[in-house]
Amino acid sequence: MILFSMVEKFYRSRMKTEHRYSIRKRKLAHNIYRAFEENVPIKSIERELVKVGYAETTAGAKQKEILQSDEVQNELKALGFSEENAKRVVASILNKGKEEHRLRAADMVFKNFGSYAPERHLNLNIDSPLKELSIEELEQMAYNKAETKENEAPQAP
Repeated sequence: MILFSMVEKFYRSRMKTEHRYSIRKRKLAHNIYRAFEENVPIKSIERELVKVGYAETTAGAKQKEILQSDEVQNELKALGFSEENAKRVVASILNKGKEEHRLRAADMVFKNFGSYAPERHLNLNIDSPLKELSIEELEQMAYNKAETKENEAPQAP
């Protein structure tokens, strides 16, 4: 009987702790939503985590984990933060926004769909007789203009 009550206490305390974390995560989602609605930039997620009750050490070390948790993400979706809503907003900006905002929205659409042409990179390896020259010989060729004619390019020895 004593063992049962100890186990029960453990699970109750754990449930309270998990419930407290869940409340903090929901508060965080609401703070993010409120900042978005009031058009106030969030300068530091760590600061927001401390505001909702996390210790500074936890806020600094686990901010990404907390922000990406199911509780925070589900609460944000319930508040209207979703990919579908973001696409609707971008579409409305593309159709009715100012030109500079439309260009930014178009840029976001192109990035999202991968519509930009891929960047081209070219690596060339060229065998040159200059590789065989020492640094002193190269410096002499570069800086000793008296030996070269005016229209003649320096030649490798």
